[in-house]
Formats: sequence, C-alpha cells, structure tokens
Amino acid sequence: MPKKLNFVVTNHEVCIWPLHMLGEMLAYHYQEIYGQNFTGRLIGEWQNRTNRWALDPESNRQLAKTTLDRVITDRGWTKQIVAAIPQACSRILEFTNSVFWEDFSQKSNRDIWKLYQHFQPEYIKMYTYAWLPNALEGVDSAFTQLLQNYLLEKLDSTDNVGKYLSILTTPTQDSARRKEEKEFLCLLNKIQKDKKAYQLLSKKSSSIEVKLAQITPTISELITAHWHKYRWIPFDYDGPAWDIREVCTRLQEAIKNKVDPAIQIKTWKQERKTIDQQRKKIAREIELGRDKKYSYLFALARELMYLKDYRKDVLYLSYYRMDKLIQEIGRRLSLTPIQVKYILPTEMEDALMENNFSVTELNKRIRYSVIVYSKDGPELFTGPEAKKIVARRVRTDKKVSPVEWIEGETACPGQARGTVRLIFTAADLPKMQPGDILVSPATNPNLLPAMKKAGAIITDKGGITSHAAIISRELKIPCITGTKIATEVLKDGDKVKVNADQGTITRLMLKPKKIKVRS
Repeated sequence: MPKKLNFVVTNHEVCIWPLHMLGEMLAYHYQEIYGQNFTGRLIGEWQNRTNRWALDPESNRQLAKTTLDRVITDRGWTKQIVAAIPQACSRILEFTNSVFWEDFSQKSNRDIWKLYQHFQPEYIKMYTYAWLPNALEGVDSAFTQLLQNYLLEKLDSTDNVGKYLSILTTPTQDSARRKEEKEFLCLLNKIQKDKKAYQLLSKKSSSIEVKLAQITPTISELITAHWHKYRWIPFDYDGPAWDIREVCTRLQEAIKNKVDPAIQIKTWKQERKTIDQQRKKIAREIELGRDKKYSYLFALARELMYLKDYRKDVLYLSYYRMDKLIQEIGRRLSLTPIQVKYILPTEMEDALMENNFSVTELNKRIRYSVIVYSKDGPELFTGPEAKKIVARRVRTDKKVSPVEWIEGETACPGQARGTVRLIFTAADLPKMQPGDILVSPATNPNLLPAMKKAGAIITDKGGITSHAAIISRELKIPCITGTKIATEVLKDGDKVKVNADQGTITRLMLKPKKIKVRS
C-alpha cells in the first residue's frame, strides 16, 4: 500500500486544462531542473471546477530542502534558472499573441489542433523554470521560515520580525497592476484636460457607448487602447476579462471622487522611496551587509517575489489569449468552452479530426474527476471510481477544533479589527464590505475587488511570494499568510483582531445581549 497523500492546494473556478499540464510538469519534467519528480506521489482532483492537489508532504519538504540547499550553495545554478524565467515567459507570450491574432476562418481542424498542442510544451518549459519560488517554499514555507528565523536571531524582540521581513523582501519592480494603474492615471489626467470628455464622463445620464461616441476621438481611442492592453488582468483561468465599460466606470468614479493623478503618482513614488530607505536602515541595524549569505538570500527573495507575480501575469495573459482558440474549438465541436477544457491534450487530435469525444463523459469529468500521475503516465478516473481512489490514496482531512487564536506569517505588517468574510470565488464578492477581514484559502486576480475593500487579508496557504503577499503590499493592507486553518475555524460574521506585525489573529468574544425577562 503506497503512502497516503495529503490535499495541500485548492484552486477555485478552474478546469482540467490548463492545470493538468502543471501536474505533468511536476510528475514528469520537474527532475530536469530540481533533480526529482513527483511521479506516483501526485493526484489532481476536480469537482465542479474546484481543483485540489494531493501529494506526499514529506517528499515535498525534502524537495524544498534540497532546492533551498542548492540555491544557497550553487549561486551559478540559481542565476541560470532565474535568468531563464523571463526568457521562457517571453516565448509563451510571443506564441499566444500569434494565436490571438490568427484568422481561424482560414484554418482547418488540423491547423487548430496544431496551435492547441503547441501550447503544452511551451507551458511546461516555462512553468518548470518559473516554479523555483514554489520549489523553495514547499508545504511549510521553508524559504520564508529561513529568512524569518534569521531575523529572530538578529533582533532582541519578536515585535518587528514580520515588519522587517516584509520590507526586506518587497520587490523594487512594478507589477502589471501597478503599471496599469499608473497608465490609467495618465489617461485620467488627459481626460481632465479635455473639457468635453470631462463633462461627458461626469454626467450620470446616457450609456457608456453613447459617451464614447461623443467624446473627442483622440480620448476615445486612448480609452479603447488602455482597455485592449490591460483587459486580461482579471481573467485568471476562465475569465471574464474586463469590458470597456469597466474602464469607463472607473474613470467616472475617479472624476466623481476628484482624484488627482499627479498626487497619487507622487504618493506611490514616495512609498517606494520610503521602502528603499527603510530597507537600508534595517540592513544597517542587523548588519546585513556583513552576512554575504543572507544579503544574497534577501535580494533573491525580492527578485523571486517579482518573478512569481510576473509568471502569474504571463499565465493569465496567455489563458486570455488562448481563450479565443478554446472558443473556436467549442464552436467546431458544439461544446461550451468549459467542456472543451475537460478534453485532455492527448485526446484533442481525435476530438477535432475524428469528432471522437463524449459529451456525457466530459460532463462526468466536470462533476467529479481525478488524475493519478503514475509511472506509466497520467490516468483519469470519474465518478465513484475516482472517489474510491481518493478514499484509498488520500488522507481524510480531520476537522479542526474551534480555536480563539491563529498564527501565520506576516506578508504585510499592520493591525486591523473587523468582520470575517470567507471569499473563495468571484461569486463571494458581494459579501465583502469596506473594512471586512478577507479570509481565503489563497487569493487570485478575480478576488482583487474584494481585496481592495479589506481591512486585512488572511490566507491558509502562501509565503512571502504568494499572490496575497504581493497584492497586500501594493495596497498597504495588513496580511497574514500560511495559517493552514483560517478558512476552517473562522466563519462569516466572526469578529477578529488581526495583528500582522506579529502574525496573529484573535477571535473577539462578543458580549452577550441582555435578555429581558417578563414576569
């Protein structure tokens, strides 16, 4: 009987494609860079577009330790991998851009299949290199813990460990979101200088389409160009992308709130300058410059934090571009895009060339399916058989007893009190009110509107390079990651105190209401 695996990662609103290719990378290509595969120790589960990955945590810890040791001792190897990440990203962006602008009406089914199947090797190669930040963390955030332990040794008190870790690992490059925000403010500035455009967008009446038609052509073109360039940002795995109405609505809100673009950009520049100053001050305080090992590791952490975020941006942009091809396949096969994404890459040629697929089988896969990544290759199971495999091969999660205190890792320092809102998918966004405490297994771009409202952010998974950590630092919102149990022990409506300086969450006890007794 093989050792039982643990479910360690959950993804929401995602299909077998593209995540099955990530499973193939971990099971069959991981050793090309990291020395060992997860073959036989990896199972992917999909249930109504919620995905979970099960693996052997001990093997994962050992692989993280091995990778971390190599990063410390072999800087040449590390430099080579880090340099390969943007190169591989560029290749996948170049390919998906060509797919996006293809005229499919001139393509045969075989041409369509060739475009589809070419994506997989590019995806796997890019993800193999770009997996380095994940490889260093493992299931226990090994890299984060190493840096945190170093600070614990250097500081007299634990009070500033989280804050110092956040400052020392904050990347110096702008993310795609920050670039979009800066260009959005430049667009707003031009609109404010155009009297006609400003007055039209200030009016509550008339539709966006009418306003765009009436606005100065130059301004209308600038709005459209901005939308074309950045509409993919919230796409995540399955969309939707931004509609041009959303860009116009943001412009209207900015005008209504009298946003001054120059002041906002100046504020961001000052924040970046302050972080740089704080980083230098902390480095002097802990004499980081005298420790070549940790000077290198903190610099690497900053670079990897940026590259992991960049990798996600590249993937979401590539999914957005490939969606045009997915929809074309669905049109030719009379399937929905979601059904198309439950056809395995190895099955797509037969589906397109021979019309060889079963709608009933695809719908079974959507409801419940499991892929076992064994030595002989991936095997897919559905329904009761899939559930038996999970029951036999994966440990059943034990229910966590209620607790009043939770601990995690500081992603962005600060403190907040508020009402818990469990936010797993975009469907949960309406629950979120300004100042609420967002609690999620892990965040993604679709949850950004809720994150912007949050008084604090708490996640089960993640470390210093996680999506929650990156976004919370951009938004200056207190954030604690890696709690493991937050979504299990906290419920909607709970009142909590978040101390992200120390990485703790405390459930606040509400005073019981007095009951009037009538005699």
